[in-house]
Amino acid sequence: MFRGASRKLIKSILSFRTLRTTNALGEDGQFCEIPKGMDKYLTCRKDVKLQVCLIDDQMVNPCWDKPCVVIVGAGIAGLAAAQRLLCCGITNVIILEATDRPGGRIHSCWMGENIVEVGADYIEGASITNAAYALAAIEGLLDPPIVPETETKGLACTSSGDIVCPFVTMAATCTFKSILERTRRLFKECPAGTQCGSLCEFIGREIEKNIMIYPCKYRSLAARVMISRLIDLKSKIGANLQDVSACQFGAKRELVGGNVRIRTGMVGILASYLRSITDCTKIRYCKPVGKIVWCDLPKRPRAKVFCCDGDVFCADYVILTPSLGVMKEKADSMFDPSLPASKLEAIKTMGFGNINHLYLEYDKPFWVWNEGNMLLGWNNDELYDPSCCWLTGIGSIKELPFSQQIMQITVGGIRANHIETASDTSLAEDVTGLYRKFLKNPTIPYPVNVLKSKWGESPFFRGARSYYNLKTKPETICDLARPVPVACGGDIPVLLFAGEHTASGDHGTIHGARASGVREAERILELTKKFQGAPKDLEPCLLEREQKSIKQQAS
Repeated sequence: MFRGASRKLIKSILSFRTLRTTNALGEDGQFCEIPKGMDKYLTCRKDVKLQVCLIDDQMVNPCWDKPCVVIVGAGIAGLAAAQRLLCCGITNVIILEATDRPGGRIHSCWMGENIVEVGADYIEGASITNAAYALAAIEGLLDPPIVPETETKGLACTSSGDIVCPFVTMAATCTFKSILERTRRLFKECPAGTQCGSLCEFIGREIEKNIMIYPCKYRSLAARVMISRLIDLKSKIGANLQDVSACQFGAKRELVGGNVRIRTGMVGILASYLRSITDCTKIRYCKPVGKIVWCDLPKRPRAKVFCCDGDVFCADYVILTPSLGVMKEKADSMFDPSLPASKLEAIKTMGFGNINHLYLEYDKPFWVWNEGNMLLGWNNDELYDPSCCWLTGIGSIKELPFSQQIMQITVGGIRANHIETASDTSLAEDVTGLYRKFLKNPTIPYPVNVLKSKWGESPFFRGARSYYNLKTKPETICDLARPVPVACGGDIPVLLFAGEHTASGDHGTIHGARASGVREAERILELTKKFQGAPKDLEPCLLEREQKSIKQQAS
């Protein structure tokens, strides 16, 4: 039974099929196997013998006129879309990347002798159900045994230098996890169209109720631990929890397996995509897009993409993968004609948060390896103390896995903006003062090196990940993913939208971004099969007259 299920699973993952073969006579007079169904392609491909043939189900006829596809953005969504198109025979593909590197918000770099993640720092959902995890396994990026990160690990300290009892820390962490599970259930329990308030309000009420089960002498300490976990949640979402919808919190799927880091860097996930793009000229770096003219062109090309350096690229389809932050900033001015009102409203109402990482390298670590994680037990008064400034955005400080010298701090929301503008010296002084205060140790050394991310400041990202705010509706993410058709050319889209913010149920994740790129590539493949090639020349005015004539005849 298990063997049969495994075979089906492998078959679905590979999505390839071996065509049945028939015998044919080759030029050398020997019989060779020709795949059944490929006979009509041989004239174009000039193939005489095909000993083994694995053909993708979506492979397009090589005799057809291929559509021209321009992909804006070389993040994992854009690369996945390009790979899918190229593997299925659509080779007229160009990727325009605004920066000087691929990967988008996947960005690994060196810090001394260690690799750190400036962007996404782990795979969410370490199981075969996660395509990103499966890809990492195929690339040999995972070292067994796979050990997911655990949130219960770490010493909790208060701002007065007191250590929270480990059993209180573990109990409070478990309580907070149960509160999050209760919050996720709101997504199914709340009637459609209703609001359950903000995430901060709902979790705050749940903490107040659950804290009463603790003995009086432990309530204050347990509350500090839960506040620490709440700040960590804010750092994951990237926004003030007062702005996050409680009833939509469960819209994001929770995959099994926990979170897993890659020792050699998350950038390794990109390797298979870059290998599949054998022609390096198909990715144009340092090509920010300034304008996209679409829809009002009666004949091919159906769209023109104007880069800021003056280059122009014609396309039948344009796949847009920029971050939601960039779309919020440029959607009103980038497109000619403007996007539909429903699309602009979806871009406006979907939330987009900012998350930044701060890495501190120490010449002589003051912690024991693998025991350096620390929870910061803030109380409510300290959270609103101006003297604490951005430091109250830190819920925990973690030891970087695979390193004995680097500590990692992740900050989300408004507090993350301070990291981008502050100097490295100022950040080092602030964190060192924080350490000395919580550990009650004035001899804690300063770091010898500081590295930080600047996602909000970057004009090509303007933030880190999407989230559901209080104005976001369940259908908003569907509106973001919906392609935009030609004005009077039927249901033939010109602009297609991908990226993590368009991945329903998986927004804000690597696997969601990847899936969105594949989704839009599949859409183009289906249209190519429908038209048996590129979209035919359209005469909008003629189509409009024909439609009016049909309506008059019907009346």
